[in-house]
Amino acid sequence: MEPGASRVIEAVSALNSDTIVSFDPNIRSSVIGPRTEAVARAEMFFARADVVKLSDEDAAWLYPRRDIREVCDRVLDLGADMVAVTRGEKGALMACANGRVSIDAPRVAVADTVGAGDSFMAALLFAISRDPQVVRDPDLQRLRAAAGISVRAASLTVQRVGADLPWISELVDTL
Repeated sequence: MEPGASRVIEAVSALNSDTIVSFDPNIRSSVIGPRTEAVARAEMFFARADVVKLSDEDAAWLYPRRDIREVCDRVLDLGADMVAVTRGEKGALMACANGRVSIDAPRVAVADTVGAGDSFMAALLFAISRDPQVVRDPDLQRLRAAAGISVRAASLTVQRVGADLPWISELVDTL
């Protein structure tokens, strides 16, 4: 929302090119205003972000008549290096210029979905911090590893009540 959106764009534009920028729009249609303005704002962020994370619901709201692969193509065409789309119980799709990787979510007993997307994004950023080449020189093996830890983190989160994100020790087997 404005005026914050413009200020964030200014701050991101002033960053050193070595800084990895992520963006998760977390669409809440009741507060972001008219669709055309919201899409234009989101696309400004997509153009400046290295990593974009969308839920399948975000993607459907932003681009209602496009499938997930088309949405990924659009975001990559705008300038992002990597796009991750979370798909709930279907797992996630990650895309970069070199291809796409789909990771299935494990079957779990869902207690609460609050925090699943945040958990996914936190784990993705953790994976990138350990291996910046996931973004800087993405290949399918790196994407698969980053997607795997991210889906695992989200699957642990949904098994708990509240936005109770996993500890790194719970993800150790995926590193």
